[in-house]
Amino acid sequence: MRYLFISAGLAAALFMLPVAGSPAVAASSPVKITLACYSNPEKTTIKNVSTHSLTVKTVGSTYQPYSFEPFTVNKVLAAGKSVTYQTGSKAKGANELSHDYIYNNNGSDGARVTTSAGTFTKHC
Repeated sequence: MRYLFISAGLAAALFMLPVAGSPAVAASSPVKITLACYSNPEKTTIKNVSTHSLTVKTVGSTYQPYSFEPFTVNKVLAAGKSVTYQTGSKAKGANELSHDYIYNNNGSDGARVTTSAGTFTKHC
């Protein structure tokens, strides 16, 4: 009769292996997007929640975007910093993207933000 002996370390490592069909753990996003879709102005806030600087390259909507979207912004955000972009008839200031509303308020819309760390979406 043969016996198979496994060290405690190897047994623990085998126990920690993922099992087929088990859900994958999602990596945390380096950005947090907050939206005010039903306001005037509409507000899209992007916060860098990573420990490194990143560049926000473009901002736009997800549902039937206008031909002039996405907006190119190329904004460098240091770790922990945020920026708020405005759209709509009452949009004003340095971060005004358009006087047009970009969110359709239909439950299907949201923001698509492209950064140096990837593309991220958030629904209204």
